[in-house]
Amino acid sequence: MDILGCTNRSDQSVELFSILKNGEVSNLMGEKFKVDTTKIDDVYGFCLAYPVANKRLYVIINGKNGYFKQFELKSREGSYELDLIYEMQFDSQTEGMVSHDRSNSLYVGEENLGVWCLSLNKDEYSEIQFIKESSVLTNKSIVSDVEGLSIYDKGDKTLLFLSSQGNFSYAVFDMNKSHNYLFSFKIIGSDNIDGVEETDGIEISSHNFSPRFNSGLFVAQDGFNYTNNSLDAQNFKFLNMDDILNLYYK
Repeated sequence: MDILGCTNRSDQSVELFSILKNGEVSNLMGEKFKVDTTKIDDVYGFCLAYPVANKRLYVIINGKNGYFKQFELKSREGSYELDLIYEMQFDSQTEGMVSHDRSNSLYVGEENLGVWCLSLNKDEYSEIQFIKESSVLTNKSIVSDVEGLSIYDKGDKTLLFLSSQGNFSYAVFDMNKSHNYLFSFKIIGSDNIDGVEETDGIEISSHNFSPRFNSGLFVAQDGFNYTNNSLDAQNFKFLNMDDILNLYYK
């Protein structure tokens, strides 16, 4: 089965769902997993990780106070539970996270600073690396807040994408070359669709969805959505990964 997960800020919980082959969605754990609010003041960032090295499913959350927790999903007597295996405190507010399962790495965005990379292996938890070129203090293309993170991994390209909320743009880093900063781009409007501003979350898949998205799909949450100059509810914008990659790779 596939697993869908999220944090729920309304009641400070984590919710997990199973997705069967027929598309049926059901609650995986029976009850919501309540977050310990004595440590995480307001549950915020979330991601799942399934490292190639150990094939264990991790549920990872952080809070507005920068507190981070990593759980392992365990099956016991026909039910599922979350076991805490690691926790740490960042200096300031965190949010976006993404796992690169092939390299057993986790990327965590600290909103007013940049991106950290840490190992998902227990024996290497003390090794945490700051991606210098993601710094809002030195990279003029990145303006706080550092928000959503996602990874494009296909062929010879392994790229980390970052939502730079302060200037409505997205920064791209080469994970195969010491996380070198490559370029940034914005999503502008067309005749029928408005542009994208103040993005929180982003997501990328390298799968071939259709001839229109044959090299993959980039999804961005749009903080301000307009129709004929009237403000509508927030929505999501979809881009062909080819259009993005062609900005840099000719």
